[in-house]
Amino acid sequence: MVKEKRMMTWPLALVFGLAAVECAAGNPSRDDGSDQGSAVELCNGLDDDGDGLVDEGGPGMAVLTQPCVTACGPGERVCMGGEWSDCSAPLPGPGGECPCSDGATRACSTVCGPGVETCLAGAFMGCTAPEPAPEECGDGMDNDCDGETDEGCGDCTPGETKRCGRDVGECRRGTRTCRAEGTWGSCVGSVGPTEEVCDSLDNDCDGEIDEGLPPDAGESNDTCEMARRLPDVIEGAPSSSYAATIYPEGDEDWLWVRALEGWHDCEPFTGQCYYSLSVDLDSPPGTDLQVCLYPSWPSDVPGCHAVSDSGGELCTEIGEASMIVQWEGICMLDDSIDFVVLVRARAGSSPSCEPYALRLRLEGPEDVCPGGY
Repeated sequence: MVKEKRMMTWPLALVFGLAAVECAAGNPSRDDGSDQGSAVELCNGLDDDGDGLVDEGGPGMAVLTQPCVTACGPGERVCMGGEWSDCSAPLPGPGGECPCSDGATRACSTVCGPGVETCLAGAFMGCTAPEPAPEECGDGMDNDCDGETDEGCGDCTPGETKRCGRDVGECRRGTRTCRAEGTWGSCVGSVGPTEEVCDSLDNDCDGEIDEGLPPDAGESNDTCEMARRLPDVIEGAPSSSYAATIYPEGDEDWLWVRALEGWHDCEPFTGQCYYSLSVDLDSPPGTDLQVCLYPSWPSDVPGCHAVSDSGGELCTEIGEASMIVQWEGICMLDDSIDFVVLVRARAGSSPSCEPYALRLRLEGPEDVCPGGY
């Protein structure tokens, strides 16, 4: 059964527990066109703010830009011909890995053990982990790292066979055959361990699944004070998306986004219908994630004070993956709202190295109510 989105609506003042709403400078609303200079410039090939320029940026910026995020980190989009360019942030390569910074190091391993690899020209290489070597008889060591010691060195009956290797995770055992000279041949048909990747399998055959993988590019954002800034969700624009992982166990993602009011032609200081923020969270298979919102006035820092106010917490309930948050507007006032966003696993949910997808979309009074006011 598909559940409808739960809808929560407040007057703008009550969202923050305020008794009155003060006029905010730089409000993008206007009444009869005389306040055009306060409108928000959008990427649409039009002169939205009435200054004689099209799709221009802020002070000192000839081009309108917008922050953006990919799985590999933050970047910037540029308005070109009334449309946003692709995000300048790097994208994952064919193997799903993001480019690294030259000189960075990380752990690596082979079938023989752990090591360290270093980033060069944007890619990790040169793993120092030991590699398998031909078996040396009499040294009491597993030189070829197949789980057996000094194999092929003892006496056997020609044609005799025995099992070799191991059956753990994705590893599979093979067979050794005694050669004509009475020594064991190589292990045939076995499958050895490989580097662990995010695929719900035990690739390195250590009895664990998807362990020891790197966190997503948005870390570390495990507290409100370290919240990752997302691009503004602009009224009337297409949905914005963010992808990351709740991994490893205990991870939380704190984000910070602004629901930015667009331009309106309205009667000053009259009540407007609702602004409506749609929030959709797609969890990886086998997980149960929750998204919570904490509204506050627009600021240069995340509104972490709102997190301690339990009355302002808006969270999806068990079985829900989406919700709609609405607030009333007042013409000639800035009706934009900042939201601290928390994505976390519910109690009992297992972590997953597969990403979730968070989608946000803001609709204004004209879209929500007939006539818009």
